[in-house]
Amino acid sequence: ARDKFLNPDCKPICRQTAALDVFKRFEIEKAKLIDVFAKHNGRVCLTADLWSSRSTVTGYICVTSHYIDESWRLNNKLLAFCDLKPPHNGEEIAKKIYDCLKEWGLEKKILTITLDNASANTSMQTILKHRLQSGNGLLCGGKFLHVNDDLFELESSLISASKSTKSTLEIYLDDEPRLEMKTFSDMEILSFWKENQHRYGDLASMASDLLSIPIT
Repeated sequence: ARDKFLNPDCKPICRQTAALDVFKRFEIEKAKLIDVFAKHNGRVCLTADLWSSRSTVTGYICVTSHYIDESWRLNNKLLAFCDLKPPHNGEEIAKKIYDCLKEWGLEKKILTITLDNASANTSMQTILKHRLQSGNGLLCGGKFLHVNDDLFELESSLISASKSTKSTLEIYLDDEPRLEMKTFSDMEILSFWKENQHRYGDLASMASDLLSIPIT
């Protein structure tokens, strides 16, 4: 049936060749993304999810990165989607995520990680935080690695950590009126910071990191 409708000039390839071509393209695109991460001056946020097959004990893990680039575009890039052999405990999950981050050169660029409420994630984030912090890869001692209700406290901690940012914060608070989000529900917040990034300096850089945090 395929040959009946296929252009006669088309030369079919076998599935092994197709798989090899896909893998070669993956390696090319992966190298490009690693270079993007290496040149990225801001922080990267993560989301991770783990689930198990109903018919087997095999688990699967998905790790996604979120960051705002220099053009103030929010990017979401899949870093890993692979099987995870048991046991699915905090140690094994932390090792898998940390190895993934090292593979992409991100072990010193992580800001936050968003997780579900699975019991293994409690110990996992503690182990992962220790490994990332050992290389001075976390801000505020890793206090805000796991996203929860303390985002405003995170913002305050980042601001107080930089004297130069404090002055730009004062400029921002003095110059910009406080907006009611119900009135400006269609406001493009990334466009605002893109247009004012040179005006607010380090504060804009902090906004770039904070606005890339996935809220679920």
